Amino acid sequence: MRLFPQFILDGNASEAVEFYTNMLHAYNQGVLYYGDVPGVASLSMTEEKKKQVMCARLSMDNQRIYLSDARQEDQILGNIHMVLVFDNEDHLYHVYDKMRDGGQVLIQPKSTFDSRLQCMVKDRFGIVWKLTVETGDTVG
Repeated sequence: MRLFPQFILDGNASEAVEFYTNMLHAYNQGVLYYGDVPGVASLSMTEEKKKQVMCARLSMDNQRIYLSDARQEDQILGNIHMVLVFDNEDHLYHVYDKMRDGGQVLIQPKSTFDSRLQCMVKDRFGIVWKLTVETGDTVG
């Protein structure tokens, strides 16, 4: 299991990716835009929103920073989330079951468009956690 921060921004994540990449001498491992994701870029999504960052991943040494532009429903959840990356689904479900006890499930565990399992929980202390099992070179 690995732990990384995710910065939730208000429409300027592309700028932040460039800033943090240069400042931290980080490697940009990829940027995924809302408009690039099947099923996410709905007809009701504005052209501006389609150009915003759904997830970006920067790495330096053995560390990562995830960045994204907030979805409307995420704006009340704060600017920093914690991302726990698991190697297998069993470990994710074990932690998920513990976190949801006294917490609030924001997204039930489910497979995403890129075939990885992920969910979101706000724990009983108010911290938002994104739990994910990575597959291959997924960005976020």
